[in-house]
Amino acid sequence: MAQDAPATIHLKDYRPAPYSIGELSLNFSLEPRTTRVTSRMDIKPNPASTEKNAALVFSGEKLKLISVKLDGKKLEAPAFLLTDHELTIPAPPTSQFILEIEKHISDFSAFTLRDKIFFSSSHATEHNFDCWLTVS
Repeated sequence: MAQDAPATIHLKDYRPAPYSIGELSLNFSLEPRTTRVTSRMDIKPNPASTEKNAALVFSGEKLKLISVKLDGKKLEAPAFLLTDHELTIPAPPTSQFILEIEKHISDFSAFTLRDKIFFSSSHATEHNFDCWLTVS
């Protein structure tokens, strides 16, 4: 089955994103059958955007959501909406906030052969390890 070609976005159609991420920290905890990924984002409304009070939408597939925290407080539905392809926070704060999302990846079928070899070799030792990545 052929995938649909990506939609063309012309410069004249560009609009600034409604939010900007000042700092992003990712923690990967690799285990033999699953990988736990925790992201921590410093998010604020983008003053250049004309979209005010827009929903915050994250795309992802084959992930099991563990928790969502906004400024350290765990969110429960309907404060967020979850589908097979998206996590949506329909009414994020109108000022700067910290968003933490924890999820598990256990279906590695979408990964490339190179990725599978990495996971296979890292799991062969039966040791778990964490990897932190911070982007500012």
